[in-house]
Amino acid sequence: MPRAAKKPGKPAYTLEPWSRVHQDGVWKIEAYSMATGKREAIAEIRQSAGFSAEGVAEFIVTTVNNLEKERQLIGEMIAALELCLECEGITWEAEHDAEIALRHARAANAN
Repeated sequence: MPRAAKKPGKPAYTLEPWSRVHQDGVWKIEAYSMATGKREAIAEIRQSAGFSAEGVAEFIVTTVNNLEKERQLIGEMIAALELCLECEGITWEAEHDAEIALRHARAANAN
């Protein structure tokens, strides 16, 4: 019996583009490198008086990963709004609101 083809899933690096690891007493931030095809250390955060190296690394990684997720969501919202605007029978108010939302989404996605 032939095997069913696997649906291609998202590679792990696109789900969490940046990660943090604790290595040799230092917190490192790693990001996927398209050039090498693997994760590379891009920053080291060392413990210091007054702040937690782990906390700073977590903050940076979470912020970057959330930004990537928001960009994807904004792109999907743009596509949905464009489809809505192509529909026949849409009210003027709905079209007006969709155009405003689409303009805002495009502006946010450009940044």
